[in-house]
Amino acid sequence: MLGAVSVVTAGLIEGSVAHDVLVRGAGGPLAVEHPTGTFEVQVDLDASSPPRVERSTVVRTARTLFDGIAVPRA
Repeated sequence: MLGAVSVVTAGLIEGSVAHDVLVRGAGGPLAVEHPTGTFEVQVDLDASSPPRVERSTVVRTARTLFDGIAVPRA
């Protein structure tokens, strides 16, 4: 998760390589993909010099491992 926050933080810092390739929508969390799902990362960045992360939140999804039905005993 720290890697996802680092990637998004780098993407928000103007002049960084990540900033040049970041695809941003109209605010909200940014999606960072990994082999088994995605991270949605929201970073509040104080862009003063040097930049400082004020807050970050991460929501992680994963692929479904199984699907089933539970039948309670009578």
